[in-house]
Amino acid sequence: MALDYAVVLASKLGAQLVIVNAFELNPVANNVENVEHILSRFRQDAETRLHAFVGGSNSASVPAILALIEGTAPNTILDAVDKYKADLHVLGTQGVYRGLGHLPIGSNTEALILRSTCATLTIGPHVLAGVDPNSH
Repeated sequence: MALDYAVVLASKLGAQLVIVNAFELNPVANNVENVEHILSRFRQDAETRLHAFVGGSNSASVPAILALIEGTAPNTILDAVDKYKADLHVLGTQGVYRGLGHLPIGSNTEALILRSTCATLTIGPHVLAGVDPNSH
């Protein structure tokens, strides 16, 4: 759903998308890559998921960079925001409610919102999918 909204915004504004998949290698995958010097199945699966995520959208209508980046989600995404000089990042939220002191969003999204140097648009899990880029 968040990707649908990002595509519509990019289309309307003549912008380029940078679609980031942040991932952390588990110890076995880390060992495979650092000792055996081959790409781990974990990294290959992360790349496959990124392409499947993008392939299920109408993102082909706007220029896009696909970035598969190793690291913790908040730090990696914030580094990508700086590297690509993003004006806006669009985040899908899954939501975790932890009492009155927290927003009903996941901890990664909360960290991104609090630390971001650019505007952030969050798309919640109950927002309707299928936004039409050709509407209004």
